[in-house]
Amino acid sequence: MNHFGDLSAEEFKAMYRNFNPEQKPENPTLSLDSIVAATEIDWRTKGAVTPVKDQGQCGSCWAFSTVGALEGASFTQEKKTLENFAEQQLVDCSKSYGNHGCNGGLMDYGFKYIKDHGIVHEKEYKYTARDGRCKVKKGNFTISGWTDVPQGNVDELAKAVTMAPVSVAVDANNFQFYSSGIFSDCK
Repeated sequence: MNHFGDLSAEEFKAMYRNFNPEQKPENPTLSLDSIVAATEIDWRTKGAVTPVKDQGQCGSCWAFSTVGALEGASFTQEKKTLENFAEQQLVDCSKSYGNHGCNGGLMDYGFKYIKDHGIVHEKEYKYTARDGRCKVKKGNFTISGWTDVPQGNVDELAKAVTMAPVSVAVDANNFQFYSSGIFSDCK
């Protein structure tokens, strides 16, 4: 049992399974052709990954995935300091790009928004776990592009992970009763 146990399957789906792979993303703009994949890499030990975050009662996994990849990219390509960017900015501000705030979205649309508008730090735009009105016009951190790894292409994924932590989408159909051990003392 975990903290999702009191939700019906329909409630869990409505709250947490809002990724829509049928959406058509913008064309990615970066190539992995020149990258040589590392045989192993752990970005956690290098300091490129923030602590685990909680999206709360908001279907914003797409925003957390987008921001997590950007935090890693900022670390590897910029200052070697770990930034903490604002998921809430994507929830509130990227709807015109095809995202639906707490009702789901797509990482590519988040990347496109950040390429066009940038993103601010989390301390400047606190996460509320609910849809809100966009509060920023321009963020300080921007990207020049991104790429998508074709589903099932392990070689391309290895190249992407060699560059920085990556954004992923997971089929959460069977995650409602998942436990990582955090709730191991619950009876």
